[in-house]
Amino acid sequence: VVGAPPTARYLVMLSLVVCVVGMVSGLFIPSFHTVWGKFMGGIVALLGQDDVNHWSLVTLLVGATPGPNEVTWLEKLAMGIAMVILWAIIVVVPVAYMVALGVVWFVPMKASWQYAGLTVCQVLGAWAAVDVCLLAIAVSAFGGASFGVEAFVNQIIHQGQMAVLSDLVEPMLHTTLCAFDLYVDVAVLLPICAALLMDVLGIYLYRSIKAAVAQNR
Repeated sequence: VVGAPPTARYLVMLSLVVCVVGMVSGLFIPSFHTVWGKFMGGIVALLGQDDVNHWSLVTLLVGATPGPNEVTWLEKLAMGIAMVILWAIIVVVPVAYMVALGVVWFVPMKASWQYAGLTVCQVLGAWAAVDVCLLAIAVSAFGGASFGVEAFVNQIIHQGQMAVLSDLVEPMLHTTLCAFDLYVDVAVLLPICAALLMDVLGIYLYRSIKAAVAQNR
């Protein structure tokens, strides 16, 4: 942006680098872990497997992808479309948004091109939903047995297709068939801070670029 002070340019450059590094690394660093307990957890332990599974945003997306024989072709199509949208708004669009902000801020261009670039940035920023995704996962974890994903999974296990096995095991062994818990790790702060910095930086660049465009038109 023409007329921006050198200090602002350096701070924006540093903030963009921090956002990109924090966002990309935060996508792959495990930020959540799940624990299987009760009877199923004991079976997993007897088999020599770990009853604790660590997840990052990327592994969550990969794990949510349906297998080849899990559902019908229509459900596969619907889930495939949903997964494409999730990958786009959680991974692709946030990175593209920060790259677009950097281009509009640092690359010299005419006022009309800056305005067009600013419009593209606004569209990308509106669809960048990594912060919403992190908030949803955190709420589902902190909800616990009341309204979180733990309650949802336990309901599926004890009232769904495994209800017969649950009714058989619980009276005999005096324990529930399975307990599922989701926990948030400290590493989740990395993508959260990157997402918050991205939002603040986007607002600042939007106002600065808009003022520069209005001055140069």
